Amino acid sequence: MKAFYKGYEVRAGVTSLCHKVCTYLALRPVALYWSTGIQTACINGRGVIQLADIADDAVVSREVLEDYCAYVVHELLHRKYTDFNVRGDTPYLAKLHNAVEDVWIERNAINIKLTGNIEALLSNLINRMIDKAFAANVDWANPLQYPFVFAAYGRRYAKRVPLATGLQSIFYKASLMIDDCASSTDTLRVATWMMDQLSHLDDDQQGDGDDQGDGSETDQDGQEEGENGEGEGEGQGEGESASDGDADADGEGEGKGGKVEGDGVGKATAPDERSDPVEVEPTNQAPDESGGSGGYCEDSELTGATNHANIRNSPDPRFTILPTVPAKLRYEVKRLFENSGLSEFQRNRKAGSINVHALPNVAMGGERLFKRRQETEGIDSAVVIALDISGSMFRDYGNPDAERMIAAIQTTSALLDTLQRAGVATCVLTFGDSTAVVKPFEMNTKKVNDLLVRINAGGGSNDYFAIRYGHGLLMKRHEERKVMFVITDGDGHKAAAKHQAQVGERLGITTIGVGIQYNVSDVYSNNVHVKTIADLGSASFKQIKLAA
Repeated sequence: MKAFYKGYEVRAGVTSLCHKVCTYLALRPVALYWSTGIQTACINGRGVIQLADIADDAVVSREVLEDYCAYVVHELLHRKYTDFNVRGDTPYLAKLHNAVEDVWIERNAINIKLTGNIEALLSNLINRMIDKAFAANVDWANPLQYPFVFAAYGRRYAKRVPLATGLQSIFYKASLMIDDCASSTDTLRVATWMMDQLSHLDDDQQGDGDDQGDGSETDQDGQEEGENGEGEGEGQGEGESASDGDADADGEGEGKGGKVEGDGVGKATAPDERSDPVEVEPTNQAPDESGGSGGYCEDSELTGATNHANIRNSPDPRFTILPTVPAKLRYEVKRLFENSGLSEFQRNRKAGSINVHALPNVAMGGERLFKRRQETEGIDSAVVIALDISGSMFRDYGNPDAERMIAAIQTTSALLDTLQRAGVATCVLTFGDSTAVVKPFEMNTKKVNDLLVRINAGGGSNDYFAIRYGHGLLMKRHEERKVMFVITDGDGHKAAAKHQAQVGERLGITTIGVGIQYNVSDVYSNNVHVKTIADLGSASFKQIKLAA
């Protein structure tokens, strides 16, 4: 198994895992949104999971891949068990409830053995969060930390975290209460009880937690009551080290190893219910300098061709296909994708085809009268064409004749015809607000023209998504040379599109912008400008430099 992966491999693998687990849990479909600028992985009531985006060319460690898999599993557990309408009515209670809910859903996953490695997957994730907290030298006695501390404490498979004096008995009983929870309403009840207990920490009559109830089941020697063979702690008596107790003999309990209550972190104080504690959900940020440049969601931004492209029942009378491709365009494109293999005849051979130029040698006793063709395979190619069908392509800023769209359709058709004759594998996408695959690689090119002349406007212009999706299709191809044409008026997400074109270049994909009545050189370093349909016959591809 590899130690490092490319960003596009991580995204594809995590997306596949997400939908497989969703199916396994018999959940309604979810949308996986790769986002920029988020701090934590999350899911909402509509089933949209947000993860920090990773650039396609980023080099990602196996550890990061495992974390992303754990993020997906954790958020899908929320999808299965959490009632998003149930929540605390103050910021602190809401975060405390989130911590209790996280513990509850993960215990459920482990109990049903969701996957063979579910405990290891989830424990690695929370343990890395705990390691970051230790590295940041957080103040464990700060009430803003208590929800996170409990989120770690309640995960019996996690590393131990320090407990401020007074928290042990509260957390211990709350952890036991979670085992009896059956809904988010129950977990809110646990969180509310915890909030009430925490709010009395400053009372003069409040001891160090010995009168909190079931927490007294942990004796001063660090020994404790177990449940189903599992210790609910590891020597949790105040001031005692974890090794003083015997509850961790089987390696299980309320956390594993580490510090215990009162171990130099101070006394717990009552929190302000109006305060907003630190995050308890899994922190999720792309590794340094590996983030993507824009939001990306195949589940919502990729649609079926007929739904997205608004394929009409009959052709648009404005759209026509050129009867013949201009000779110069055919020549230029053919040269661009010219097979670099060798094809020549070897002469003076004893077998093969007759070489008429060698026949006079018969009189001289010559026997080598034949020739044979020698062929060396060259570079095979795959091309994705992305056609902009946004409103601006149809409106032409007040021109109802849709000259831009006519030129774009005819350019797409001409490129397809030329590439097909050159033996290049082709795919066609259309993009507006969403992206659709109009021609998969396996579809016959001759069927595409009928679809092109029936295209209707597709709204906005999310060129970034179309380019990134097209790059993903090309990275799955076996061909050595990979090229993408973006036929557009350039009215899209310029910064993100430019960055993605550069990412593709680093992955060996050449992205060529074909500007329709618009110069797109500010987005695409490889570009062609087509002002009118007549320019198709004179468009030059000589300056295009294909990625090695």
